[in-house]
Order: sequence, then C-alpha cells, then structure tokens
Amino acid sequence: MTFQINKSEVDALPFDFAEAVEAHRLALIEHRQTGNATPTHDPRVEAAVRRVIVPLEEGRPDDFVADFEIVDDTPPPPTSSEQRAKLLRNIQVEHAAAAARVISPARARLLSMDVSRVYAKPAESRTPADDAIFAQHAAIQARLNALTYHTATLEVEIEELADDQLDSWQMTAFPAV
Repeated sequence: MTFQINKSEVDALPFDFAEAVEAHRLALIEHRQTGNATPTHDPRVEAAVRRVIVPLEEGRPDDFVADFEIVDDTPPPPTSSEQRAKLLRNIQVEHAAAAARVISPARARLLSMDVSRVYAKPAESRTPADDAIFAQHAAIQARLNALTYHTATLEVEIEELADDQLDSWQMTAFPAV
C-alpha cells in the first residue's frame, strides 16, 4: 500500500523528504550485500520505501522502491463571507480592547449597579455623591459611544467592500477617548 503523507508535514520536516527517501532506498539496496545492521531513518522515510520480494527462482535479491504520495492538505482560500467575518471579529476585539482602556469590565459593572441604585432613589433624596455617579456614568458613556460609533463605521465599510478589496482593507485605529 502506498504511503501517504500530508504536504504540510513534508514542508515542516528539517530535510528534503524525497531526497531522504531515495537515499534510504539506496542504503537498503546497498545493505543487501553487506550483512550489517539494517539502515534506519525517520519512520516516515522508512514507511515510504517498500520492499519488493523477488521469487527465489529468479535468483536475484529483493528490491526496494520508493512508494509514497504527498497529499496536498493546503486549506482552500477563505470565502469572501469568511474573510468578512474575520474582519468583523477583529473589529470587535479592537473595540473591546479600546473600551477596556476607558473602563475595565468590572468597573463598568460596578458603575452600572451604582447608577441603578441611584435611579431607584426618589429624586429629592439624591445626594451630591449620587449626582457624581450620574456625571461619571455620563462621561464614560460618551467615551464608549464614540468607540461604538467608530466600530459601526468600520463594520459598514466592510459591508460595502467589493470581494477583491477584502485582502487590502486596513482598519482605521480606534480613537483615544
């Protein structure tokens, strides 16, 4: 049975696979006459050399032949919808990173809970500290809204790109807010 090996595996080897197979095949042929220990090599190279048994009546030694197939396992190029999805994921990752520079997710949750607590109070019983929470929340929201607007702008750019422009599209940096 023909030995099959993936192209990606052959490309990762620190030696030329076809040359190594041929060298090992020749070493096995040469070994037939010596009686020394059988030559060894990388197991994949050994698997790519097949022994051909010659009937005794022919009066000659067995032969060794290279018997392998390199299977092209190169993944197909991504479709345009896959490329768009990747670009959109990259935008979301950058948006999250920019938002985290404004306020950490934990602090955002805490601020949101503080705002909810203040909203639950009657307006006349709110303190200056409560007003400061509202002001802090409004300032943070304004900064986050600027990032969200930038994200939406980038997403629309991607939607409007022609398929042949997907590879060359560059994300505009998120603003420092």
